[in-house]
Amino acid sequence: MTVDYTAVAGVIDIQCPQGATFSMLATLLDESGLIDLTPYSALMQIRTTTTLSGGTAPPLVYSLSTADGQLQLGGTAGTVFVTISAANTYLIPPATYAYDLFIYDGYGYQAKMLTGLFYVTPSVTFIS
Repeated sequence: MTVDYTAVAGVIDIQCPQGATFSMLATLLDESGLIDLTPYSALMQIRTTTTLSGGTAPPLVYSLSTADGQLQLGGTAGTVFVTISAANTYLIPPATYAYDLFIYDGYGYQAKMLTGLFYVTPSVTFIS
């Protein structure tokens, strides 16, 4: 099952069931309409918190990117398709995390498109 979101770049809280394939389709808009994602790559990181500790980033829980295929950008449609395999969601302990998703190009431009809480809900059924 894919959860669909349409959002002006901003806050979306996400629920991810542990041990199940997670997929989400987000359509990104700005004041002019759909955001053309053709020239960009993307990176999404899930961390334990948003708070820096001693000037260092909080612990990384999971990372996704266009380079590893877990994020797919839909060009002029303005879509971002996020997929985490069941095997990988199983490895993420149930908890409340923070995430954000950035787009970037090869010329130094980067922008935070989505941010929010990432809830991993526990599973009671385990398929071997």
